[in-house]
Amino acid sequence: MISEKPLHARIGIIARCDNTGLGVMTVDFFRNIAVQKVLVVPGIQESHVDGFANRPGVTVISPTGMPTLEDIDRFLEKVDVVVAFETPYDWNIFMRARQLGIKTVLIPMYEWTPPNDKIPCCPDLFLCPSRLDYEELPEPKQYIPTPVNRNIIPFRMRTQAEKFVFINRMGGFKLRNSLHVLLEAIPLVKSRVEFLIRSQIPIPPISDTRVSVQMEEVNYENLWKEGDIYLHLHRWDGLSLPINEAMAAGMPIIAPNFYPHNEFLPKKLLFPIESTVRECLLEGLREIDVHVISASTVAQKIDEVALMQEHEIASLSQAVNQLADERSWSRLRPKFIETLNRLIKSDTREGQSS
Repeated sequence: MISEKPLHARIGIIARCDNTGLGVMTVDFFRNIAVQKVLVVPGIQESHVDGFANRPGVTVISPTGMPTLEDIDRFLEKVDVVVAFETPYDWNIFMRARQLGIKTVLIPMYEWTPPNDKIPCCPDLFLCPSRLDYEELPEPKQYIPTPVNRNIIPFRMRTQAEKFVFINRMGGFKLRNSLHVLLEAIPLVKSRVEFLIRSQIPIPPISDTRVSVQMEEVNYENLWKEGDIYLHLHRWDGLSLPINEAMAAGMPIIAPNFYPHNEFLPKKLLFPIESTVRECLLEGLREIDVHVISASTVAQKIDEVALMQEHEIASLSQAVNQLADERSWSRLRPKFIETLNRLIKSDTREGQSS
């Protein structure tokens, strides 16, 4: 483990502070890294700006719409490094920062990033949250997995496979979370199990008495307290916050067998995909692998896991707990601080090793 040193860089972050996965990721960074400036951009839900304003000495710039050039200049005052999550939203922020000699960092989501030769303004560092992002993005880059906050999501040993949890949240772009696959799979499940679906948007009515649905804005602190097994049916992923969160809670994870999470998740709970297609999510973005998942395969894996013995579930729970420890903020914060300090001392845009 890297010893933690003081953070000398004055950090400004570009924050979409709504109750989505990206919003959670941003506020968690804010909680764990000393940040001086926050530039708020519109979210897809009601913004929670107050969460950034409670720390003394933090300046929050919250435009009513997308930031103007004046907002950008105010944000960049007395900042050494700008950190953006997924996108800077307005690439003028990176361009203006470069003019002022301010370093820029993008924590990318590869599927929402243009092809490498079409990125409007490459940052001084791509700080990649998954191995897939690291492989896709150009130099200069470094791989640091997105940490999970183990203080907010405590571990609980799971010893049974009776309640299977599915996190729909906003459904995912182009049905990425695969609620439709789960709804097809549930009638095919033969075991006497229960399903808990958590969603922030309305979903089709379900008549199966084994299914309960919680329709509410997700409370990050309580999201993983209930249930035994997490059903992760995403059609594509680099980083996946729900995987990190479920591991921290001690929930074994049923997931499709594709890269990168098949490199670290227990292989016993992975199920095969049917096929893979290449697709751009939106015009101007890079092509990515989109995986096709079969409802019958999902149902088969649920039945298989439901028959596991207590000691098998406990062993899987301990395994994901250890993985979560490796991705905890206490373990990875020093690496973030070392990386940001090294970046502000560099005179050139040199590549970083993983």
